[in-house]
This record gives sequence, C-alpha cells and structure tokens, in this order.
Amino acid sequence: MLEELINCLLNGLVNQLKELNLTNLLFREICCIECSTVDQLLKVSFNPVVRDTILESLLNSKQYLFNAVHTDVSGLLDRYGSFKQQQSSGNKKHDEDEEEDDDDDDNGIKKEDAFLDVELFKLFEPSLIEIYKLFREAGVTINIYDFYQVFKYSISNKKQLLELMLLKLKNRVKENNHNAENEDGDRSSDEESEDDEMIDEYSDSNSDSESGAGNHQDANKSNREDKQLIKVLERILKNCNGSEDDDEEALENNKEFDKITLSWFLRGFTELQMLGLFKEGKEKTETIEKIVWKGL
Repeated sequence: MLEELINCLLNGLVNQLKELNLTNLLFREICCIECSTVDQLLKVSFNPVVRDTILESLLNSKQYLFNAVHTDVSGLLDRYGSFKQQQSSGNKKHDEDEEEDDDDDDNGIKKEDAFLDVELFKLFEPSLIEIYKLFREAGVTINIYDFYQVFKYSISNKKQLLELMLLKLKNRVKENNHNAENEDGDRSSDEESEDDEMIDEYSDSNSDSESGAGNHQDANKSNREDKQLIKVLERILKNCNGSEDDDEEALENNKEFDKITLSWFLRGFTELQMLGLFKEGKEKTETIEKIVWKGL
C-alpha cells in the first residue's frame, strides 16, 4: 500500500511538471552555469580570446547583423507582401486625412527598407565579410590586384544587387525629405510661439539655431550624395537590357560599376588591415602577407 501511494504521488507530480524554457527568462545564465565551468566562463568573460571572437563574428555575421527586425524573415516577407497589396489597392482609394497618409507612407518605407535589407544581405554581405572569406582561401602572400579581381568577379547577381541598392537609396531620399518637411514645420511653429520671449532668450535661441542649421546642412549634403549615386546607378542599369548573361558581362566591363566595387574592396581591405590580419609584403610593394596571431 505504501509503495502504491508513493508511486501514485510521484506520477501525479511528474504529470504536473513543465519543461523549463529559459529563452525569455532574465538572467537565465544563472540557471545554466555549472560549478565545473564557472572558472572557465569567468576567465573567458574577463579575458576574452580576441582572435576567436573576431574571426567567429566575420564567419557568422548573421548572428551579429540580423537584429530583431530581420530575424523572422518569413514573417517580414509576409508583412511586406500585405503592404504591397495595401499599396496597390490604396492607389484606387484616396484617404481624406493627410496626416494618416503621411504616417502610412512612413511605415511603408520602413517596412520596405527592412525587406530590402534582408534581400541585400542574401545577395551580398558587407564587403569586409566577403573579402575575409576570400582572404581565408588565399595563400600566405597575396597580390593586391589579383585579390581585387577575385573579389570583383565573385559578386553574383550584379543587376539585382544594383536594383535593390537603387530602391534603398530612393526610399532614404524620400524619408529624408519627409523628415525635413516635418522639421521645418516644427521649427516654424516654435518660432511663432516664442516671439514674445526672443529678447530674453536670444543667446540660447541663437546657439540652437546654429546647431539646427548645421544638422540641416549635413542632411542636405547626405541627400545630395544619395541623389548623385542614384543617377550613377540608373546610368549603369540603363545598359542592362539583355539576357542575364549579357547583363553580367556588361556590368563587368562597366567603368562606373568598377568604381563601386573598388570602393567596396578598399573599405573592406582597410578594415582587415586595421584588424591586424595582414601586413605589407617585404619583397614587393603590391603584395601583402598574412600575420600569424599567437597568444591572443
């Protein structure tokens, strides 16, 4: 009888147990650390292995670059598809409230930007990561020109990549213009409400206006650069009207596209050098040599 009672109680308790899900639990590391690994975890936390951390982040960049917005790619694509349907149906029906239209446009731009970020990441990761992948496969001594040529020809789906970049830039220009209009409206309303206090607060308003003007000039400069790049991309894509193979060949021989790929390469190449992965070659100036890291 006693054993049956104990077994009955145990079965009842086991049936009430639930699996412990630590994913969303704050300070879940406290529940996961074992006594045998505490010393090693503390050593790695306070004295991390720099080399392994950097190389791991370059090899698995998705763990670092994909934030909460980009993690659920399928959900993001579903939201983008519903957004496109709303946008197409919205062309037939005009809302009476202009403020709601502005909010919808702003949200639509952000959703489309998130979609473009995911698609761009699928086609071409940041240049530093792409160059590092080629760097790992190269020998100890690397010719810089050959390194660039391999990087240039390793880029696939060039036309689609440029089209996504063009959409991204157009959205950014549209968003900047929208923000500038809102800032101008806020600034004019603030000036009207502070007319009576202008004499007492002249120095403060003067400094605020100067800083605001500086930020406005920076935004205008960035907007002009984006518009110039949009024109460049449109000129490049204008020559891509044939088959996929013909377009790829045309882009490989396009000088403006060469400048874009060269800028990507130089940026990633410089960042790799700053990370201390290579140094200038001893024998020839146009070569580099890999650096062996020890004890880092």
